[in-house]
Amino acid sequence: MHSHIKLLTKKYLIDYLNALCFGETLTWDGVDSYNSMVLLSSEDDNGTHTEQRGALFVHKKFPMALRLLVTAVESSKQQICYRLTGIEDKISIDDPKKVVHPNEYLTLDYSIADLNLGIHDVSSYSFCSNVKKSDNSMFKLLSFVIDSAFVVKDDFKVYESLLNESLSYPPLSDDIHYSPLFGV
Repeated sequence: MHSHIKLLTKKYLIDYLNALCFGETLTWDGVDSYNSMVLLSSEDDNGTHTEQRGALFVHKKFPMALRLLVTAVESSKQQICYRLTGIEDKISIDDPKKVVHPNEYLTLDYSIADLNLGIHDVSSYSFCSNVKKSDNSMFKLLSFVIDSAFVVKDDFKVYESLLNESLSYPPLSDDIHYSPLFGV
């Protein structure tokens, strides 16, 4: 029973992030949450277009936030990786009176991938916990995301430490860090 709840939680998180950022389909020049995010890096290599964009999930009640780095890859498939992790320094949000702080008790760092966005191929969903503390921290992640506001923060320094990390990119087929949600 517990494994089914974990599976449904992971599936819900992927579906939620896909719907929030893309409306289930990646349009590179569309009017959606993804295209309203800060463009942090962009590269074209042999017909493969890759972009990284960032935003924050700011908790509605407490002075806490998570960074969201979205890496989108367009090649023969549209691959997406969401990196959700804590902030490193305090951040002022839109209003000088609203400040969020790093939280030592909220140690979340997840890489969540959809390797074929828009095709509804559930076997392409992958999950990776970058903090090996507890399997149940994904329930904390879900709770945090549901109780948060999606905020676009235009500050390169907030996301800089995540940009060149391999866990911020969609996984390769033999990547041992990621585990598929459903059988491949």
